[in-house]
Amino acid sequence: MSKQKVLVPLDGSEFSRQILPYVRRLFNPQENALFLLRVAQPQQHAMGVLPKTFATVSSVMFQAIAPMTSSYQSTTEFASSSYDGSLDELRKEVQRLEHDGYEVSLAVRFGDPAHEIIDFAQEIDVDLVAMASHSRTGVGNLVLGSVPENVLHHLSIPVLLLRPTWDVAF
Repeated sequence: MSKQKVLVPLDGSEFSRQILPYVRRLFNPQENALFLLRVAQPQQHAMGVLPKTFATVSSVMFQAIAPMTSSYQSTTEFASSSYDGSLDELRKEVQRLEHDGYEVSLAVRFGDPAHEIIDFAQEIDVDLVAMASHSRTGVGNLVLGSVPENVLHHLSIPVLLLRPTWDVAF
């Protein structure tokens, strides 16, 4: 029996990580594999913009898997500091989740968060997306946009949106 794939987008903030205790409570590690996705803003470089996907990393090996294109090779040194920082943010979470028995994979992508989450979910054929939401409405949503709302409206799979409080224990 294959495990269901659960995508958990994290933006590096404490707020976004508040979804993790709920993921632990709702999704059995024997039945679900987790994919943690960190989307960072693309950075400019003398050689151009970083490639869309810098790497996907399996927590078992922590080795980068990415197509070696000339664009990738020319920006590898520059991107590695952004990539390493994003990966370091997630390693602690990976260790906690693996300790709980989850199979966990990491991915770091560069670009528009909503677009990258949607693309990644479709590319790896996830069964569910679980993410925190500020639940902005009205003018706040119009001005700031809503990544969770875009994800919800552009995917045909279940999307678990949580409006967390700040008293959740990690």
